[in-house]
Amino acid sequence: MEDVKKKEKLVLIVDDEPAIIEIVELLLKTEGHQVICAMNGEDGLELAKKHQPDAMILDVMMPKMSGYMVTSLISREKPLKKLPIMLLTATAQIAGNVMLQLPTKYKLSKPFKPEELLSMLEKMLKESTEQ
Repeated sequence: MEDVKKKEKLVLIVDDEPAIIEIVELLLKTEGHQVICAMNGEDGLELAKKHQPDAMILDVMMPKMSGYMVTSLISREKPLKKLPIMLLTATAQIAGNVMLQLPTKYKLSKPFKPEELLSMLEKMLKESTEQ
């Protein structure tokens, strides 16, 4: 019989809303993941470089550095180039075709359902290990 226990993954959450960080962190820890957090894009980028997480959940509109800028800079960092990033955005911030143009294929609008976030994260992690 195969061991069905999932390998614990390190996920970086970057959002300037403490409530979002708290909710997502609780969800991920419940699923057995390790979590590190930052409240702005600049700190998030530094944590990504330092810890090289398995995945990143990143808000779009933040102080110091936007999620767009973080994503762009990460794509140029050799060890982080393939880091799967989920962009979170308030529906009022991004709509329709603009959402399709975000620099990652993983996008989730706020407010989100916990099961949507977890499902997308598992898909990201699975796809990144298959590469």
